[in-house]
Amino acid sequence: MAPAPASAPQPAPSLVDTSFQALPGRLVIVPPRRTRPPAGESAASRPAALSPRSNSPNSPKTAAIRPLPLPPPMPPAPPAPVAAPSLVDTLFQRSLDDLVKSLRADPSAAGESAAVARALSEIQREIRAADAATKAVALQKLTYLSSLHFAPVASHPLAFPAIELLASPHLPHKRIAYLAASLLLHPASLSLLPLATHQLHKDLSPSAFSAAAQRHVSALALQLLASPAAAAVPDLAIHLAQDLVPHLFRSCPRAIAAATRVIAASPSATVPVLFKPLAACLASPDPRASTAAAAAFCDLSAPPADAGLFPPTGARSLQPPHYVPL
Repeated sequence: MAPAPASAPQPAPSLVDTSFQALPGRLVIVPPRRTRPPAGESAASRPAALSPRSNSPNSPKTAAIRPLPLPPPMPPAPPAPVAAPSLVDTLFQRSLDDLVKSLRADPSAAGESAAVARALSEIQREIRAADAATKAVALQKLTYLSSLHFAPVASHPLAFPAIELLASPHLPHKRIAYLAASLLLHPASLSLLPLATHQLHKDLSPSAFSAAAQRHVSALALQLLASPAAAAVPDLAIHLAQDLVPHLFRSCPRAIAAATRVIAASPSATVPVLFKPLAACLASPDPRASTAAAAAFCDLSAPPADAGLFPPTGARSLQPPHYVPL
C-alpha cells in the first residue's frame, strides 16, 4: 500500500488571528502565543525586513535621533499673599492699649525691637482685613508706631489703607483715618494724593450725612488742611481752595486756620480765591472768628524767622496791593 502523500504545511496563524478569536455570541481577546523559531533557523537567515537592524548596503539609511531640547526653566513662583485674618484673629486682636503695655513691659532695646517687630507683623496681617473695625484698629496702632518713629507712614507700604478708610461712613473710623492721613501727606507720597484730594473734596461738600454728622466730618477735613501736612503739599492747597469758601463765609475758625495754611502753601493760586472771604471774617460778630482772622493776617504778613512752613516769599505777596482795601 502506497504511503499517503504528505499534506502541505499550514501557514502559522497571524497575530490578528491569534488575538481575536470569535466565539458564538461574544468576542474574546486572547494574548498572542510566542512561537519558537524552527530548528536550524538563525537570526541571520531571517528576512531583512523583519530584522530590527539591517547592515545591508542597499537598506535605506535612517537619520540619527536627536534629543529634544529641554524647555526653558520656569520663572520662580511669586511669594504667597499674606493670608487675611481669621475670625479668631479678629476676636483676639490686640488693641492700642495692649500695644503700649507690650512696649513698656521690656524697656531694653532688644525687648522693644522684638515688640515692634511683632506689632508690625500683626498690623500687616490685620490691615488687609475686610472688616472696617479690624482695619481701623490696625491703622491706629500703625499711627502710634509712626509717631514714635518706628514705622513712618509716609514711606510705609501700608499707607494706602489710611486713604481707603477715609471713605468709611463711621465717624470713629474717619477720625483714625484723618489722623493717619495727617502723617501720610508728604512729598514722598504723591501717588496717593489724587485719592486724598477726592475724598477731602467730598467731605468738605454737602453730602448725605445729617447736619450734625456733616459738621463733624467737615471739621475733620478742615483740621487736616490746617495741619502742617497741607503746607507740605502745594497741589492739595490748589485743588481744595475753592472748597474752603463756603466755610469761610460761615466764619468757622477751623476754616480760617485751614485757609492760612493753604495760602502759605501756594499764595499765587489761592490768594485771589481766599483773600476776600478771609478778610470778611474780620467783621464777624463771633469773637472766635474775628480773632482767628486777625491772627491769620498777622502770621501771613510777618512770619517768624524759624517757621519753615510759611515761606517769606508767600507771606510778602499779601502786603501790596491786598492790604490797600483794608
